[in-house]
This record gives sequence, C-alpha cells and structure tokens, in this order.
Amino acid sequence: MSNKSAPVAYRTCCDIFRHHGCIVLSLYWLTEVASWLSLGHWLRHLPRPLNITRALDTDPDKVRPWWQDAVFALYLLLTFIAVKISWHPSTCIACLGLWLAVYVLYDAVIYHVRVLWFDDIKLSIHDSRRGVWSHRRITFLAIFGYAQMIILFPSIYRLDPTFASASKSSLFERSFSTATSLSMADPSTIIDKTLVVLTLFFIAIVIATTASVAYKRREFAPKLLDP
Repeated sequence: MSNKSAPVAYRTCCDIFRHHGCIVLSLYWLTEVASWLSLGHWLRHLPRPLNITRALDTDPDKVRPWWQDAVFALYLLLTFIAVKISWHPSTCIACLGLWLAVYVLYDAVIYHVRVLWFDDIKLSIHDSRRGVWSHRRITFLAIFGYAQMIILFPSIYRLDPTFASASKSSLFERSFSTATSLSMADPSTIIDKTLVVLTLFFIAIVIATTASVAYKRREFAPKLLDP
C-alpha cells in the first residue's frame, strides 16, 4: 500500500490533545524542539531532502536501518573522541571534550525519548514512517546507549570541581558502580543522581521493548495469539 492511501493518525495538535491530553501534547513539543538541537536527528533525516535513494525506502518513505546504523557508528566515534580529549593536558581542549560528552549523551537520550514515547504520534506521519524498523532495534540501541552512558560519565563527572583532580580509573569505577548497582557514593552529587535517573531510563526501555517483543512471540503468548 502506498503512502497516499495509508491512514494518517494525527493531522493536527488538536488530534493529539483530543486523544492524549495537554500533558502528552506539551511533552511532545518539548521533545520535538529538543530534537531540533540534535545532530543525530538531522543526520537520520538527511536521506529525504537529499534524496539519497539507497538510504531511503521510498514506498513507506522511511530511512533504511543501515543509514541509522551509520549515524549510530558516528556517535560511537564521537564518544571515543569525547573521552579521549576530556583528559587532555590543555584545559580548553579538555573542556571541549567534557561538553562533547554531555552533548553525545543528550543526543542519545532525546533519540530514545522520541522513539519510545512520541514516534507514533508525530504529526502528519504514517505508521510505516516511524523512526525504527522493529522493537529489537530499540532494545539493542538502548543496551548500547546504557553502555555508552557509563563510558561518558567519567568525563561528565569532571564538570564538577570536586572531581577535577580525580583519576580516570576512579571515575570509571564510580560511573560503573553507580550505573550497575543504583547506589550512589557518599557524598553524592547531582551528577550521581542524574546517572541513576538515566540508568533507570535505559533499563525501562529495555524492559518495555523486550516485553513488547515477547508479547508477539507465539511461544510466550500462545493464548493471546491463537484464534
């Protein structure tokens, strides 16, 4: 079925408000504006305005998975660069690395928020044009995002003057232990609390999407799927 005959779920903001209320509509636009500051958002959208046919499935007008993977690979490279230069002897270069780490993490969070909660109510978009191809992609990207977060936070910790002179190994240990055990060091900082919140965020994505996949598998839900 082509796009012209496929139904559009939400044509206006009034449609979103009518079905979901003002809280969802407000959060939708808050995350929409936040995504405009995301380089990854624009890179994933790039095949459409540039008409890169190999990266675009023209029937559903949807960016192919390999292009989305390429954007993710770019962010893995930026993660490595951010961690590398955040420990540079030059204060200016190190500061650049710290804020690059923040931005890379920001981009990952915004991507997952949009995909998890708002991808299906995007205005004037058909169901076939949703940003991901399957729940499995969301699950695996969330797992990678969780690992990426643990790697980035040692650099982000250094934004707090308390950790400016801390060693790389001690900050990696603090990041790993906080993210895996959800127990904050004493004394805890706002960065520790942020790390715990983001950990719960990524864990929630993995659990929710894994449950969604399991719901569709006959061996897990035979009574629900059998006629």
